[in-house]
Amino acid sequence: MLEAPPQGLNTLKAADIFPEQKSSLITIKVSNDAEAILNQGYTPQNALVLGREQVVMNGLVKLLNPRCVFEIGTAWGGTTYNFFLNTEEGCEIFTLDELEQPIARPEVATMFEHPRVHRLRGNSLRFDFSPWERSCDLIFIDGNHDAVTIRCDTENAFRMIRPGGIILWHDDIPLFPGVQQWLLELERHEPVSHIENTALAIWRCPL
Repeated sequence: MLEAPPQGLNTLKAADIFPEQKSSLITIKVSNDAEAILNQGYTPQNALVLGREQVVMNGLVKLLNPRCVFEIGTAWGGTTYNFFLNTEEGCEIFTLDELEQPIARPEVATMFEHPRVHRLRGNSLRFDFSPWERSCDLIFIDGNHDAVTIRCDTENAFRMIRPGGIILWHDDIPLFPGVQQWLLELERHEPVSHIENTALAIWRCPL
């Protein structure tokens, strides 16, 4: 179980994120690799998004029905691919990473050739996010885990998010103190919460 530690953020059940749609029935798609690690443990060597976390995020994507998704931290494209599977044709997906990781899975490589998926290169500390100001419905922050980068990525995300949109942070657990300490600081000013049994934190922009 991935639970927030006693000194962590306020914990929120995934079902309570969209209380107005709590009784909604949704169907999500989950990539094969996410299914394979559905019950896998979380370690510093395995800091990828776990299957159960991907299920939560895919459900949020379905309920949110975004027109624009921005991901900071592409890695091997697994989360990008799940966003792709669960968004409509009108949704554009942007994913930023400083390094170009090799893409071993053919379905992910094919996704990156799709016209609505945009793979961006750059260091998020120096990247120009201004073209996306107030235009994103979902932002997923999973890049570098030091406090300086997390703060910078978060400040940019607040400028990019559209009213009603969601910002998600990965690795809100003690294994990554830079992430956790910054989110605790942020909680003093904004209603950011830890999603129960995940390493995810969430903030929803007021309408």
